[in-house]
Amino acid sequence: MIDKSNSTFRPHQPVTRAEALKMIFQISGVVPKEAYITRFEDVDQSGWEVKYIQKANNMCVVDGYTIDGKVMFQPYKNMTRAEVSKVIANALQMK
Repeated sequence: MIDKSNSTFRPHQPVTRAEALKMIFQISGVVPKEAYITRFEDVDQSGWEVKYIQKANNMCVVDGYTIDGKVMFQPYKNMTRAEVSKVIANALQMK
């Protein structure tokens, strides 16, 4: 959405599920604590996104997918408008 290499705003560029969570937390003022573990098997335990995904999951704002018996979050999948709407609605209920 924001290209830091040349400071351009790209509102029509897709946003991943992990990026969307980070933006939602930044807008809400909620600061997730560092996290190093998550129940999702496809989330990099040392990645920047783990704390946002884990906090959102702990708050019941997001859930994952069960694929071939594994619990996945799909952090790099583009988030649809419907998913963003659901996450925001869930987050507003938590306030």
